[in-house]
Amino acid sequence: MSNLKMNETYIKTKLGTDNLKRATNLLNQVYAGKKNITGEDVNAVIGALIDQVKPSSIKNLRNQVLVQPLMIEKEKSQMIIEAEKARQAEIDKQIETATK
Repeated sequence: MSNLKMNETYIKTKLGTDNLKRATNLLNQVYAGKKNITGEDVNAVIGALIDQVKPSSIKNLRNQVLVQPLMIEKEKSQMIIEAEKARQAEIDKQIETATK
């Protein structure tokens, strides 16, 4: 992080804790000549980013924001199911061994 001063709590409130590092990196690049970043500065960057979204990129944005997180969640769920199936098979073997 540079010597810039900024209210990280405000950034977390506006953009979420998961986005803090990326947001502060972006703000450091945009406001490299400034010593203190205000809430108005954060809002200005957010507004400028929104203005950059073109109608043709909405589908891609929707995919990145809505579909990809669901796909990741589905993959995690499938991994949990497979792990549970493997655990069930292990338990079945233990039962079979114990009953011999």
